[in-house]
Amino acid sequence: MTGWPSEKSASPWIADQARAIEQLSDDDLIIEWREMKLRAAAAVVSELQLRNEVIKRKFTDTSDGTKNIELGKGWKLKAVFKTSYNPDDGKVDETLEAMRKASPEGVVYANRIFGFKASLKLSEYKLLPDNFKKMIDAIITTKPAQPSLELVGPDDKKK
Repeated sequence: MTGWPSEKSASPWIADQARAIEQLSDDDLIIEWREMKLRAAAAVVSELQLRNEVIKRKFTDTSDGTKNIELGKGWKLKAVFKTSYNPDDGKVDETLEAMRKASPEGVVYANRIFGFKASLKLSEYKLLPDNFKKMIDAIITTKPAQPSLELVGPDDKKK
């Protein structure tokens, strides 16, 4: 297990890469970005395939929790297994109402079982009258989102 690269070993390369990027022409910059975007997408797929194969080969217990496999010389392989719980949004209100009607205890459970995270519906927000928009503005924080970028060829259909 000796000689494995650490995550810190990439730092000098990153600084050199940043300087090299600044030297690129606009056209070369766009070409490099596009090629890296394609490689990144392929890397995500490959990493997932490799991760799943490592887990299949090395971990027999896949129940929820953190599992460690000793590899030797201080190295270990750590996997964290989780289960996702996703309610059927179309049935939540109906089920909670049934719980509340079932018993006083059901009311308590129905009020505690789900946490709701507010999500702004931008199309509705834009339609608000000014007085209501000001109320909402007081409780939201805005920041620029990361822009998307796409290279559209001359033969690509217009969207």
